Amino acid sequence: MWPGSGGRMVTDLSELLAVKHHGNGISSAELAEFHQALANAGKERFVGVGSQQYESLKGQKFETMSSKQLTDELIEELIDVQNYVTMLAIKVIAALSRGK
Repeated sequence: MWPGSGGRMVTDLSELLAVKHHGNGISSAELAEFHQALANAGKERFVGVGSQQYESLKGQKFETMSSKQLTDELIEELIDVQNYVTMLAIKVIAALSRGK
């Protein structure tokens, strides 16, 4: 869940046909629709919580950051992604183990 979304984005994404048809065959159009929805969610992050965190009267925070600073920010985000993948892997493996 994204901060401030109240779970709305996740709920909205769960209504898409790619999610509903998962395991029974997803068409290319349904996959593209889901891809676009994720892109739109990213756009909402830019104008929502992202604008609160990164926009100033001078523009966007990244505009004044050096490439090293921006790379450091990216590495921190990638570490967060790895942490979420680790936590999700534990949940999936535990669920599969219970199914044996």
